[in-house]
Amino acid sequence: MSTREIGFIGLGRMGLPMVRNLAAKGYAVHVFDVAPEALKRAGAVTGLRTQAAPRDVAARASVVFTALPNDAIVTDTYLGPGGILAGAHPGLVTCDCSTVSPDVSQRIHAEAKGRGVSHLDTPMLGSSPQAESGEVFFMVGGDREALAAVQPMLDAMGRLTMHVGPSGTGNRIKLLHNALGAVNAVAAAESLALCTRLGVDPRTYYDVVCKGGGCKVKSKTLKHSGGTLNVLKALRALKLKPGAKVTVTVRVSDDDGKSTDETEVVRVQGGSRPAICKQASWKQKRPCRTR
Repeated sequence: MSTREIGFIGLGRMGLPMVRNLAAKGYAVHVFDVAPEALKRAGAVTGLRTQAAPRDVAARASVVFTALPNDAIVTDTYLGPGGILAGAHPGLVTCDCSTVSPDVSQRIHAEAKGRGVSHLDTPMLGSSPQAESGEVFFMVGGDREALAAVQPMLDAMGRLTMHVGPSGTGNRIKLLHNALGAVNAVAAAESLALCTRLGVDPRTYYDVVCKGGGCKVKSKTLKHSGGTLNVLKALRALKLKPGAKVTVTVRVSDDDGKSTDETEVVRVQGGSRPAICKQASWKQKRPCRTR
């Protein structure tokens, strides 16, 4: 079976754009979704081949990805009578990109291992825009050796992959990350509610917070040896708000070929796109202009 033959189950807001990115890299992708309209949309994409059930996808693929809504659906998709393991062959690698309970990941991992299948929990950070642009962040729990086999495919769909530990660890960290985000959202909401009760203008308060410590952007050091353009590209990728400060370290070569690191603090003013400045400005330690 060709390593270019892969499978993907779950063609929703995340799954369909991820599948398109895989097809764009030349993979032949066997796909399935319980929604007929989603399957129809996928069938119109070059390089995608629709199948009748998860077991049919598994039978034809060397790697199967899933992106599904909840524990019950993930469990049935893998362990049900028409599920992935029902059609799996020894050597298959499965990657569940869903956010589910760690216990579900570990149960699937154990049952898959008994059939010679490697299962990775591969939850994602990012939403549909990142799925479209191929900038998803994958956290992988499971056997590190199996990750090597799927890394090229993860690279086709994402910007970063981290192996975070044994089976279930990916989803543990994803849930911790979600909880941290929720706590921050609740804290902001409570602060705004208190602001209103105290008679403070919410717009004024918001403006102060954005410019003060309540919305502080930590200093980030970027080291690039490829010249000023690469530095600016990295700065733009941060999507900083006006007023943010960033410490930039640039490696500069002199006429004798010797390299030194020079550091400046750049403040974003009036927008998040620093203007292009000549590399000489780093040697002369002039502030990088912004726009």
